[in-house]
Amino acid sequence: MIRNQTNCGSCWAFGAAEVISDRICIVTKGARQPIISPTDMLDCCGEYCGYGCDGCPKAVTPKCALSCQSKYNTEYAKDKNFGSSAYYVGRNFSVIQTEIMTNGPVEASFTVYEDFYIYKKGVYQYTAGEVLGGHAIKIIGWGTENGTDY
Repeated sequence: MIRNQTNCGSCWAFGAAEVISDRICIVTKGARQPIISPTDMLDCCGEYCGYGCDGCPKAVTPKCALSCQSKYNTEYAKDKNFGSSAYYVGRNFSVIQTEIMTNGPVEASFTVYEDFYIYKKGVYQYTAGEVLGGHAIKIIGWGTENGTDY
């Protein structure tokens, strides 16, 4: 499934939702195949981080007090599943590979330059332009393409 974050700097939430969805499917051996929504993380972020569009908050997303539908009677806290922990894998290539093989996809980020907007296919490599910021992605594997490791 390809999702579109439009002009919102919410790639961090999209990447996390994709990784969570895949990992739930993996750990349940396909019994559960959820499509986790990045919207919960974005909505819960509130003004703290531009409702999620100003990039990833530096701390844990604040507790969400929003209710989406007035006639939906289940309290927010009772209607959601919450992660009990999170961890940082680091930048070591072999550690990331082991994490993917053991637990499934991981979320990562990379620096985006102006030339990213004209990138079409293959392994993205900087060629020209100023730094525009970062972009979060889901890593599902690795390999070599035209002599470039990814």
